[in-house]
Amino acid sequence: MRFLIAIALFVGLALLADQLVEAQVEQRAANVAGEVLAAQVAIDLQGTPFLYHAFRGRLPGAVLRAEQVPVPGRDATLPSLEISLRGVEVSFAALSSSALPSAESGTFMARLDANSLAALAQIPLTAGEVEIAPGEVRFHGDGVETALVVSAEAGELVLRLADAPDAEPVYRADLAALPGAPRVLRAAAFHGVLELHGELDAP
Repeated sequence: MRFLIAIALFVGLALLADQLVEAQVEQRAANVAGEVLAAQVAIDLQGTPFLYHAFRGRLPGAVLRAEQVPVPGRDATLPSLEISLRGVEVSFAALSSSALPSAESGTFMARLDANSLAALAQIPLTAGEVEIAPGEVRFHGDGVETALVVSAEAGELVLRLADAPDAEPVYRADLAALPGAPRVLRAAAFHGVLELHGELDAP
């Protein structure tokens, strides 16, 4: 009986130690990512037990969530950004470095509001205002409402006139300046929010 209790205590302490180490690594990774993105970041490392995967040098994945992410070179801020990485390389030396670990692949989901969309696509708000509606983006200016359809093309978000969907895009929004060079694969407009889904170059 005492032997079983000792085993249970050992397993419990081992799991607790694993969780403590994982929490410390997540916090450090979040701090590094926060410096890179200039935003508040939370990171969830995937793979249990953590130390087992760490000793093997690879985690199954990691999810990064950030809010109010500035876009370099543009007067734009993403209200929210979520990045999912798969096959994250990790080593105990890397855990103490100030660089982000590499990964096999990654995807992202970014949410834009009217202001961030206007800034990214360089829509002149001085001439009117932008409204994100289900299925489309509307531009109000000089008493005229213009409906724009959104889509992904060549890794960019493009906006075309709804009544001329085959014409050249009116506006384009490129996120390639962000870390990981995001490529937009799908765009969906909802009430007040534009969601972008895409992939990243493996960091």
